[in-house]
Amino acid sequence: MHPAGRYRLYSGLFAPTALKESLFKESDGLLQSIRQSCADKSKPLPDARLYGLNTCAKFIWRCGRDAGLQHHMPAILRSGFGLFQKDESKRVKRAALYLMLEVIKCNARCGSPLSAQEMEIDKHIGRLMEELKSFRTKMGPQAQGALYALFAGMIDLYDNHFSPQQLRDIASTIKTVMESSMSNLSKGFEPSLIEGVMKGLESLLHRHADAFFPADQPDHESRQRLYTFIEGTANYVQGSGGSLAPMKAAMSVLRRHAQLFRGQLLAELRAVPAYRNKRQEERLAAREAAKQANAGEAAAAAEGQPADWQLKRHTAGPQPDTDTQSNRQAGRRTRQCLNT
Repeated sequence: MHPAGRYRLYSGLFAPTALKESLFKESDGLLQSIRQSCADKSKPLPDARLYGLNTCAKFIWRCGRDAGLQHHMPAILRSGFGLFQKDESKRVKRAALYLMLEVIKCNARCGSPLSAQEMEIDKHIGRLMEELKSFRTKMGPQAQGALYALFAGMIDLYDNHFSPQQLRDIASTIKTVMESSMSNLSKGFEPSLIEGVMKGLESLLHRHADAFFPADQPDHESRQRLYTFIEGTANYVQGSGGSLAPMKAAMSVLRRHAQLFRGQLLAELRAVPAYRNKRQEERLAAREAAKQANAGEAAAAAEGQPADWQLKRHTAGPQPDTDTQSNRQAGRRTRQCLNT
């Protein structure tokens, strides 16, 4: 069994401190082995790297605070970015980004977190922005969604380390994905991509709404399109392959930013009575049609004929007299014989 499989199977049997060294020791830990296997092109093991990264992320999520992991965090961030940048597997790229996200969340939960300088946040933001601008369309939808989720976590924790231009660039790419998703909504969408976009959107609107709605431009149309995208995602589950994550993320955006979309929400609220009246009219019409159908069946039963025969009799119009036509044809044949 591969070491990643053993770690996944027996992770509950190890003490956090012992397992920490097995996972993150810089000389021969699991994460270091994953980096080495990524560099060795003769042994492509994307599944093993994927399971190993997921194991590391799960350990950080469950035991990061109790395992004394802080002095490993800068190295884990560097390893995660290196795997995201160099690994050819899109699933491994996604797992590496989520590992980085768990690290910065775990650091924030610690009683005395490392500073942004110790975590090299500025360097990672710059490198991730370069990847976003240069290779966004090549990294695949799953990795792209994970990148937006990572940006959302960084904006929530280190928003003052983003420049205004970087925030506008993130908002611009989110708008691009939004427009593409709206035009192809009938064909479905990648759930992890839309979920990541929603998380990035929620964090940006909370702290830097001006990246979407510049103060010197009228924002009614752009706000309406943004609301249409969020509301459509919240209501469109069929195209997400059965995943509810995009819908939940969209509902979280609307719940957190209800004041921002107050006009759109009020318009929908005012439309509720009209919608109810329309549905009531449709129900009454269906009920009346059912009554007429039942009356027709009762009349047909009283005459001793099936209802479908009565319907055909009233709708098909006058029918030709087949006996008269046969007699005429026989008469023509008789006259022809007599003439010959």
